[in-house]
Amino acid sequence: MNHKVLSHNDSFDIILNKLKAGNPFAFVRFGDGDHIIMYKQSLHTVVGGGNQFFVTEQLQREIIECYNMQDDNFLVGTMLNDHSSYQMAATETKIDYAELPKLIERKEMIAMSCLFETFINNLDKFIEFVKQLRKTSTMFVCNYNHENISKIYGDVKCFIEVPYMDCYSSIEEWYEDILDNIDNVDKVILSAGFSGRVVAKRLWQSGIRKIILDVGSLSDVFIFHTEIKNRINSRTFMNMIEGKLNNQTRVLLNQLD
Repeated sequence: MNHKVLSHNDSFDIILNKLKAGNPFAFVRFGDGDHIIMYKQSLHTVVGGGNQFFVTEQLQREIIECYNMQDDNFLVGTMLNDHSSYQMAATETKIDYAELPKLIERKEMIAMSCLFETFINNLDKFIEFVKQLRKTSTMFVCNYNHENISKIYGDVKCFIEVPYMDCYSSIEEWYEDILDNIDNVDKVILSAGFSGRVVAKRLWQSGIRKIILDVGSLSDVFIFHTEIKNRINSRTFMNMIEGKLNNQTRVLLNQLD
């Protein structure tokens, strides 16, 4: 795979500018776990660290389909070939390229952790992003909800609760709730592990055009210091910088008041 990964700053700017334009677009993130799910030998095994998913043929197929989406308004972020210094663990060495299925080649790709990295390293720019999010109503798909989520992502008019672990195993149940409520919101924010990629792909393939952001564990940082911290699927790199995350969140919330 010979794509170039854009810098976190340039990647973030692409998302921010699309958000400012107000036109429908989707952003999904592919980490090491997503690629491991694609391996043939991953079928009928469990993949994931804090949030573990049982790999079925359908999950594998949908993850591959999502990666191979070809639409200028369906942005695919990756960690493969991202050689920059960044906070989230560098996991490219875990990927066995020979085991990957046929994936489309792109000339350039967005850095999958650009939202998280901007929150950590350039809070002023991240606040621009938040101010745009707060202009529109939100569907939030996650295993928890908290008042901080509405403060940062914009009014959560619809909360779709998913299981703490392996939410793909019940996706046919809660995805129906998404479809039932999609017309009542302006955008969809996904923090549902590997299922986030699947939901974004399904919505886009079905012709639903909303702003769809697969933010993953970014949501966790906003409740890291709250009474529902135990709802977070533990991430080692986040535990290592807990103080930094809590401070950035406090500063962000104070500037939004």
